[in-house]
Amino acid sequence: MAPRRPRKSHRPKGFFSPSLLALFAGIGGLLLVAFLALAGQESQAKLTAPGPLSKAHSSLTGEANCRKCHADGKKIEAARCLACHKPVSDRIAANKGVHREVTGDCEACHQEHQGTDFDIRPLDPKDFDHAAETGFVFEGKHAGPAKNCPACHKVRSYMANQRDCGFCHAEPHQGAMPQK
Repeated sequence: MAPRRPRKSHRPKGFFSPSLLALFAGIGGLLLVAFLALAGQESQAKLTAPGPLSKAHSSLTGEANCRKCHADGKKIEAARCLACHKPVSDRIAANKGVHREVTGDCEACHQEHQGTDFDIRPLDPKDFDHAAETGFVFEGKHAGPAKNCPACHKVRSYMANQRDCGFCHAEPHQGAMPQK
């Protein structure tokens, strides 16, 4: 009998065996799935926490508090804002102050998730008509603090101030005058 010649392989030299190719394909697939999952987490994190809250709302930080402001994970309903901001709600109902004509979403003016130092209450003193908005006219000695809000408003909530003289001024007669 003639010596047998080794069998010739039908696959070209340099190619991996089918089982080795399957192993590499499986590893590649797992790496792809892991990459997509991590990329999905990053975009999910941006969706659920697009940025730090302002100082005013810092007590609401954390995913457990999102639904206190957001409905269905994204939209902010005015009713949720006004449930916490009762003085603003009362002024809207009474058609008073800068919010008297507000009918839309609070977030149209008050943008959150811009950082702890971001002022979410946009009010430009240069464009603010104090007499029309508050009923307090800057005249006489009161003309000086006009456009210098912190001179009278010691806290940023402007609704806390009252229009009676004693709110800002000490009683000059030191109780010597009869009370009305």
